[in-house]
Amino acid sequence: MRLRWIDALKGIGITLVVLAHHSLPIALDTYIFSFHMPFFFFISGFLFDFEKYAGSAAGFVKERFRSLIVPYFIFVLLTCLFYFLLDTGFQPGVTNIEFFENSALYGIYSILYALGPLVSHNPPLWFLSCLFVTELLFYGFAKKYYGEPGKLVLWLTAAGVAGYLYSVYVLFRLPWNADVALAAVVFYGAGNLFRKFTEQGAEPGSGLSFNSDSGLSTGLSTNSGSRFREKGPPG
Repeated sequence: MRLRWIDALKGIGITLVVLAHHSLPIALDTYIFSFHMPFFFFISGFLFDFEKYAGSAAGFVKERFRSLIVPYFIFVLLTCLFYFLLDTGFQPGVTNIEFFENSALYGIYSILYALGPLVSHNPPLWFLSCLFVTELLFYGFAKKYYGEPGKLVLWLTAAGVAGYLYSVYVLFRLPWNADVALAAVVFYGAGNLFRKFTEQGAEPGSGLSFNSDSGLSTGLSTNSGSRFREKGPPG
């Protein structure tokens, strides 16, 4: 059964992202950026059905790579093609994106590293690589501690603390936004635990079920959560 309130929440989140990228009072802008990306990670975690993949880690990684990383590369290449055609066909002599101002080797490096600032011609794609790493982190924790919520929360908290400390004391950004994923997994895990407790509290036969095949749509819907892709947690 599709949960309409989840769709409504995603719609509200998308609207807030769009508003935040327009001229708003600084206080309101800061407030929106303080929670809109954690909000999307929370929803992604809520929609993830761990029991569906509990039996096969390899199957989980393969499926998530197909649904998140393959689209990442497809959209990166399509964006490059679009700007290449724009530059050569309609604006000769004008370079619209920094990607074409650098060497081909650097271009390949920036695509493979997958940071938002490096993929400047389509920054929102940072979310896909970050969500992929986030889901791998959570799966690793859940594989061992899903039946022990207390220990799972402890490991999620430790990851969040590590992510915060890394953002404060380390300047080097990790590939695929793995440093951000350390903080994001806290919100992702919170969403999934909320799902778990919601299911446990539902009455038998109530028909309460969730559609988990929405990671890509949620990720692409975020447009550009530029503040969260800066080092560390949102703020």
